[in-house]
Amino acid sequence: MKLKYYFAAAVIAASALVSAVILGWVEGNAATLAALSLPLFLIGTAAAWFLDALDRRLSDLSQTARSLAAPTRAQAAELARTDDSVTVIARSLDGVQQRMTELQTRFEQQRAIAEHAPDAMWVLHVESGTVADVNQSFVDLCGIPREQIIGVTPRVFGPRLQADGTPSADFLRTLIQHSLAGERVITTCTLLTGNGERVACEVRAAKLPSLPGRTLLGGTIIDISDRLAAERLAADRLAFEALISRLSTEMITYDSRQIDEGIAHALEEVGRLMQADRCTVWLYQDAGQTMRGSHEWHAPDVAAPRDYTEPTSIGHFAWTQSFLQRGEIVNVARVSDLPDEADHERRLWAESGIKSIVLVPLRPPPSVPGVVSFEWIDRERVWPPELVFLLTVFGEMVSNLLSRQVVERELARQRETLERSIAELTRSNSELQRFAYAASHDLQEPLRAISGFSDLLTRRYKGRIDATADEYLDFVRDAAGRMRGMITHLLDYSRIDASPRPFEVCDLTAVLSLALANLHASIEELDARIDHDPLPSVMGDPSQLLQLLQNLISNAIKFHSDAPPHVRIECRREGDQWCIAVRDNGIGIRHEDAERIFEVFKRLHAADRYPGSGIGLSVCKRIIERHRGQIRAWPNEDGVGTTLSFTLPVRSGTADAIA
Repeated sequence: MKLKYYFAAAVIAASALVSAVILGWVEGNAATLAALSLPLFLIGTAAAWFLDALDRRLSDLSQTARSLAAPTRAQAAELARTDDSVTVIARSLDGVQQRMTELQTRFEQQRAIAEHAPDAMWVLHVESGTVADVNQSFVDLCGIPREQIIGVTPRVFGPRLQADGTPSADFLRTLIQHSLAGERVITTCTLLTGNGERVACEVRAAKLPSLPGRTLLGGTIIDISDRLAAERLAADRLAFEALISRLSTEMITYDSRQIDEGIAHALEEVGRLMQADRCTVWLYQDAGQTMRGSHEWHAPDVAAPRDYTEPTSIGHFAWTQSFLQRGEIVNVARVSDLPDEADHERRLWAESGIKSIVLVPLRPPPSVPGVVSFEWIDRERVWPPELVFLLTVFGEMVSNLLSRQVVERELARQRETLERSIAELTRSNSELQRFAYAASHDLQEPLRAISGFSDLLTRRYKGRIDATADEYLDFVRDAAGRMRGMITHLLDYSRIDASPRPFEVCDLTAVLSLALANLHASIEELDARIDHDPLPSVMGDPSQLLQLLQNLISNAIKFHSDAPPHVRIECRREGDQWCIAVRDNGIGIRHEDAERIFEVFKRLHAADRYPGSGIGLSVCKRIIERHRGQIRAWPNEDGVGTTLSFTLPVRSGTADAIA
């Protein structure tokens, strides 16, 4: 330390001491003087040391300044490198500034995108449990100003309970917990808007990058009311279609006794699905001037049912009828909003407590037989237009069921009348058969007497009186013979159903052989030729089948032409029937006589030319009908002869090969 600084310090201390004495601070007190001198000395020493150090530092700085004023070559190079580094740093700082500007611009762009996004977006500050930020779509969805949203708890945007009954506070707590656990939460909730409206929403939430002490969650919230409504509509449509399909299947199986119960059941099913309070089927009467209810269903909580069966004038519903008669459904969501033209309907429905109503015509025009009404009492219901078509289908189903009921009732009435007629005809026919049998049997005795006495007269008096008497006796004998034949055939005809034998297996080939044996004399006399196909075995009465074939072949031989008789018996199978045809080359018949020849006592030719009773083919028809077959006749295509064809059922459970 330099001496000048010690001297300066001593001067300062002495000056301070003299000043203290002059000011009277020590007043000759030696102790005080000594106590004051020591600090002053120390202060002076310290001041001298500080001044010396300051002087040395200033010297160093001066030397450094001189060095800098005339740098060496190495120092100059180092300074150049330092300038380059500074330039690089400056450029880096410019790049950082530019990057910061870009990031700021991108942030503002993303902020603008989020602000104008169609989905409502939100950010939640977890520690405070308040909303940190939202976009404009969130503001529009809630209907609350942004400044009233930021900084408040999300619980104010929800009702006390969610749609599933969960408290909104518990719902929010669970959402935060799952999001903080790293899950991407997607769930539904109910949002309470500023005007108190409840909105079904879908919420998506996730944890956002956050700073310590500032944990953020973010996500979107979307109004899904329209989507849920569309899903409910689709579900309702599927349920309604399934119900209509099931009801249509059930209605097919109803008989006339079940139709009323079936319509009532269908009204209940559809009414419950539509959540209606009352459903009624109205039928028009008196040429469309009145209508009366035929069926009705009402919900259990609806008041006692009205007397819907009383006729009601259509004039009270002129406005609705103008639509229904055109086949259009009347869908009134709010009765109070009906136009002035429907004033009468509005007053009547309002008096009945009806708030909403749907009227469905039972059938498309031009003939609409009635209408089905679906009513909502003391509450309004908007029936979706998309489901109107299904109501039309239901109306037509009910109409078809009612029409079928009318037809089946008429058929039942006609069936009952027919059964009574059949019973009466059966009784009458049975009496006629008994009468014919008794009459034929009783007529044989006087006929035998007539024949016997006529033969006796002929033997005794023929040729003794005159030619006229002989001719009369011949007439009596011929008439008695024809009468005997008619009675025999009449007895045969009456015995077909009077005393039937049980059916058994019959070999038609064997039956045909027996019939040909019985007709052997006629066949030989007329030189007739009989050909036949192999014939099957059938179930039947062998004696009646013998009579059938014998009568048909006998007729074919009897009604011959100039050529020798040729009879051909053909057989073929048609499904479950054997078709057997007897074809001849005789005189034939006309088309218009093909049905008449099967009538009892019907003759197409004189008895003197072709003898017979006129009952043979009638007997054949009765035999075929008893065997559940059919018989018919027609002239041959070549104009020569006639074909008579009959059918017999194929034996069930067998191969029925032709023998």
